[in-house]
Amino acid sequence: MLHRNALLSAILLITLSASLYSAYLYRNNLYRTSAWTAPLTTETRDADVEVTKQAPPAIPKGRDKNDEGKDREEGAGSKKESVGAGSKKGADKKTAADWIEGLNLTFPLNYACRTIEAHPEPGLKRASLTKDAEPLFGAQHRLNSIKDYRAGGEKLACPAPFSLAVPAPRISSHPFNAAHPLAVNASHMSFGIQTTLRRLEATVPHLERWIAYTGAQLLVILIESEKGDKTVQANKEKMGVLEKKMRGLGIEAMLIPPVREKDTFPQRYFSLVDELYNRKKQGVTKWISLIDDDTFFPSMTNLLHMLDRFEEPLEEQHYVGSLSEDWWAVSHYGYMAFGGAGMFLSVALAEAMHPHAQQCKDPLRTSAGDISVMDCIYAHTDTKLTSIADLHQADMHGDLSGFYESGRKHLSLHHWKDGSLFGKGLPMHKMHLAADVCTSGGGDCFLQRWQFGSDTVLTNGYSIAVYPNGHLGHGADGVEPDEKRTPLLEKMEGTWNRNMKAEHSLGPARDPLELEKDKVQYLFVDAMPFGGGVKQLYLHKGKAEGDLDTLLEVTWLKGKGDFGEGKKGVEPAQEQKKVEKVDASEKSKNADKKTGR
Repeated sequence: MLHRNALLSAILLITLSASLYSAYLYRNNLYRTSAWTAPLTTETRDADVEVTKQAPPAIPKGRDKNDEGKDREEGAGSKKESVGAGSKKGADKKTAADWIEGLNLTFPLNYACRTIEAHPEPGLKRASLTKDAEPLFGAQHRLNSIKDYRAGGEKLACPAPFSLAVPAPRISSHPFNAAHPLAVNASHMSFGIQTTLRRLEATVPHLERWIAYTGAQLLVILIESEKGDKTVQANKEKMGVLEKKMRGLGIEAMLIPPVREKDTFPQRYFSLVDELYNRKKQGVTKWISLIDDDTFFPSMTNLLHMLDRFEEPLEEQHYVGSLSEDWWAVSHYGYMAFGGAGMFLSVALAEAMHPHAQQCKDPLRTSAGDISVMDCIYAHTDTKLTSIADLHQADMHGDLSGFYESGRKHLSLHHWKDGSLFGKGLPMHKMHLAADVCTSGGGDCFLQRWQFGSDTVLTNGYSIAVYPNGHLGHGADGVEPDEKRTPLLEKMEGTWNRNMKAEHSLGPARDPLELEKDKVQYLFVDAMPFGGGVKQLYLHKGKAEGDLDTLLEVTWLKGKGDFGEGKKGVEPAQEQKKVEKVDASEKSKNADKKTGR
């Protein structure tokens, strides 16, 4: 009897201890109760616990200016890990000096730096351009080698941290993942891509920035390569390894071979509609989206708010997307959702297309998958496209600086793998990294513009532009504003090939400025998580013989205030009025109005 009582007491003690430990985990947001998060590896769970327990630091305004140099050596290796979804724990294990040395910059160079503390301000809205009278940088210093950077001291002295107001998060009807504060619940979304194994491997870091831990499904039809009529199937073992890697990063990915080995590019693309429909979560999945492997959504939150405009996607048929910016492409191919901008079909529309899938797939009149989807919708339903201007196919050719520097809040970006940044594609996953720090609940600060002083404009994640010939927005020396000298920044700068007609999509553009004379551009080079914040580097290459390159370093930190991590709720009433519902009858009228029919 004594042994039995002792055994019961031991069991009660173990049960009580387990309950207390579970309560601790739950109270500290370390207990995973979310039904919509993707399966996580043990390593990922451990990383999440460590990051969750740490608060992002702010730099005291009155600190010793040599502390900036000390941060460069110690901050990256400190216990303060990187912030937000998509960050890499390992990145902070390298010092900033090691990171910069690995970029193979040309020394000697000129250098300046500034720390920006982002403070959320209730009621503040993102503007196309926000102005501040204070200059962004102080004096530039010459660095003869990376040793000067490592040494710190006066050569690396930055002005006092700049306090920058950013919009406070609005309460959303879409809850956030408590363990990953920037990951909004998008479990009602299913995305589809068809591509090659190598292109998908290169795209994973970019996908991670916007889809990880959102609960959204991602279906990928994969091949190894395609030349002419010959398609080489992807290795199933390699597909399995990549799928496991993606799921370990919080991406609910499923990689499959083509439905039929003989399927061509447009047939594989069209197959995504039916494959996503057949794999939908019954009663949960509302939207099916077809995208390219170089489609990037800066803010899943903003994307979901756009789709919230549409009535009952489980019952109403909606075809949502964007026209090409190239009017020739629109007039030639049709009034359709161009795939790279992102195509969105309500589940009700996919259901209406389902009985006609084989008929729509065989034969196809075109080699473009998005045209095939349009053909099927228009042939078998009465649904018409609702075009969303903030979704971008980005079909412009040449230098797209004017597009990226416009200050507009883009819902999607495309063709960035073909960017013109030093002859390479744009490192979108690095460009977007500062959104983890200065975001207002959805990446709103990415590509946001701030004017500092009378001549400098920061486009966050793309460039810092200096306009030396006059004060921005004012005539130089009291002279009336001249568009060449003092550009009207509310207009997009037409830096791309202007033979293309794009006014229907981008609006009227101003003439491009002459680089080095009217506009000096410091382009984004790289970014890394650092000491609870993010460091960015912008570079201007010396043009004339003997001119030094100039490196500008911007460090983003979270200041005091509520960034709304993990919040959920209902959209405020005043916002609800602005988010008008679009029913099926209105969509056709809107489409006719936009095309002038």
